[in-house]
Amino acid sequence: MMGRYHTDSEGYLCRYSDWNEKFATACAKEDGVNLIADHFLIISIYRDYYDEYQIAPSIRVAAKIIKNKHHCDAYLEKLFTHSENKSNPRSLNHRIIKYSGLPKPTYYDF
Repeated sequence: MMGRYHTDSEGYLCRYSDWNEKFATACAKEDGVNLIADHFLIISIYRDYYDEYQIAPSIRVAAKIIKNKHHCDAYLEKLFTHSENKSNPRSLNHRIIKYSGLPKPTYYDF
């Protein structure tokens, strides 16, 4: 449990409806990421996708949405990638999913 939020042992929010920007900020801060407005733009893309399809987008799908809507190829990776995780897109997608309050992925489609 992370503070007042009910999370699993890996920090994923247990109830999607409990998500708010404070949760995302606190979760990211634990990873050493300070969220800015552009991070929340990407988080909203993930949450909108989940609301429509009931599944988190793969990193490829998210990148395509961002490229089409915001005309920026490397935007996603630049915002969320730490130097130690640059070569691991699965880790990147899982972090964004966690910050977005989406259910923990149970499949390997990232």
